[in-house]
Amino acid sequence: MKLSKFGVGWAYLKDSLAFIFKRPLFLVPIFFSWLVYVSVVLYLRYWHGPFDISDAIYLLPYILLITYSICFANMLMLELLHQEDRGLQLSLGGAIHETLFRDSIKAIPIAFIWAIVWLVLVILQALTGRKNRAKAESSLRDTARTLSGTDSGPFRWKSLGLSMLEKLVRMISFLSLPAIAWEDKGPFQAISGAFVMIRKNPVQFLSAYTLTGVAAFIMALPLIPIFIGDDNGVVYSSLTWTLVIIYEGIIWTLSIYLEQMTVGLLYLHDRNVHLPGQHNLLNHELLTHILIETEKEISGENIVIEKNFNHSIDTRATKYSLIAVKWIVGILIVIILFYVAVAVFSSGHV
Repeated sequence: MKLSKFGVGWAYLKDSLAFIFKRPLFLVPIFFSWLVYVSVVLYLRYWHGPFDISDAIYLLPYILLITYSICFANMLMLELLHQEDRGLQLSLGGAIHETLFRDSIKAIPIAFIWAIVWLVLVILQALTGRKNRAKAESSLRDTARTLSGTDSGPFRWKSLGLSMLEKLVRMISFLSLPAIAWEDKGPFQAISGAFVMIRKNPVQFLSAYTLTGVAAFIMALPLIPIFIGDDNGVVYSSLTWTLVIIYEGIIWTLSIYLEQMTVGLLYLHDRNVHLPGQHNLLNHELLTHILIETEKEISGENIVIEKNFNHSIDTRATKYSLIAVKWIVGILIVIILFYVAVAVFSSGHV
């Protein structure tokens, strides 16, 4: 069965979501990069104070620290994925050793280019946003709003276009990392290879870009009524805001994971990298699509490869329907539990 180009992007997302339930360890490095992000953002908001446009260049080291920590965490995850592919026992220490001594230096140019673009977007936001020279006072409420992007701060974008552009640059950066982690390429060769892959697979990349954004939006839905209520005078307890901050961390971690994992699967698809054990990462439908595309490149003809699946089409459709139902029920349970916690710990209304 041959997938459409958009269907391949959807398959990337499904495989990424399914895989994290098998290997939740893969989220650990990204979660630590979120802690770095939080530390930098809150330091700039509460201790450093507001920046003037003329001081924007001094933001670059802070932004670079964030971008590099994310790149490092993602390469650490890719090294763990490589261990999984080779059928090895997962070793976080071994992945750290590979990332630290083989990949870390190569990631600096990619993180730096990403940081430059991010700095430009921050400057554009500062030029078009409201001026706020007052130093913020630290509180759980303000922290939650700052990390969500609903309050003023050096990393907030009012413009959806700027936020989408930063996400695009971020995912291009992520698409460069597998070449370093898996094929030991240099940073500039990895970046140029990422652009080549995007030109060859524009629909697949854009579908992964769009679907990961939709997934992040769906995960953020439970927070919207809380912030709307806060804007309209609803008072929440400290524990409620703590839960919100934790949930924001979960959203951030899963979003970065999905972005890196989906473009990582795009990399495997484009490069036809058949590592031992790869069948554990991709579903049969996506593997069949990759085999078809590979055969086309070899023969130069439109050859349809028939794959012998263990189940009929109806059985496969039923299986995917059940998976979809499980996901929907799981999401609803998470949202319900979140609102129950908010209801229990909220201190009331004004």
